[in-house]
Amino acid sequence: MFAPGKLVVMMADTGDEHVETLAHMEYTKKFCKKHDIEFVHITPDMGFHRKSWQGLREHYVEYAQIGSKAFTKSCTESLKLAPMGNFMDDWIGREFGYPSGRKRAIKRYVKEHGHKIVNLIGIAQGEESRVQDQSKQPDKWRRDCIEIRYPLIEFGLDRQACQDYMRRMDEVVPLPSNCILCPWMNEQELVWLYRFLPRDYSDWVAMERFKVQEDVKKYGPERKNLGVWAKTDKKTGKELWEYKMSHGIMI
Repeated sequence: MFAPGKLVVMMADTGDEHVETLAHMEYTKKFCKKHDIEFVHITPDMGFHRKSWQGLREHYVEYAQIGSKAFTKSCTESLKLAPMGNFMDDWIGREFGYPSGRKRAIKRYVKEHGHKIVNLIGIAQGEESRVQDQSKQPDKWRRDCIEIRYPLIEFGLDRQACQDYMRRMDEVVPLPSNCILCPWMNEQELVWLYRFLPRDYSDWVAMERFKVQEDVKKYGPERKNLGVWAKTDKKTGKELWEYKMSHGIMI
């Protein structure tokens, strides 16, 4: 229904994945091997990541930057979409004997086969606000060559229904996939980070402080900066975990 031809499962590593995410990835890798499905863990050493984006924290430290809701969301594009697009072009080139690079293999495949390449994304029903409008993609090759489908939405499965199904199948429900230092987390998730991963929270504070200091050196004290924000929250640890499990990409 969704993959009548060749199915390749990809995960692009941001270098800032939760331990639980990596553990589930290893489980998924074994599952795919058992069912003769190709699984690819795209890491920076493979050469598909941008040179300036080898990892989330590496980028923050090297360029004295920090993620913020006030800035353009460049981390998803640079650490997820770009590496997967580059790998896809390379894979198609090797599989069909096409020259690759600059999406030449992808474009040639679509031209010769007369259909777009289908990308399946695990966004659940109720999260339609996260669905991409392909007609507004800035990259022409994506508009012309990629068809994005959302199987969970098509099946009418929301996040809770997916988790309930996994439990009925006696499967481990993975932690939602997002970076540990995701700048798009909300206040409750930030409190979760502070309580359960305090070292990572402290690293984030230090990175933000370094970014502000560098900005002051370059632009003076009038430079407007947004600091790491956190507010006191009275939620219990159990409530925070329940909230954490309700957000992020389904993997």
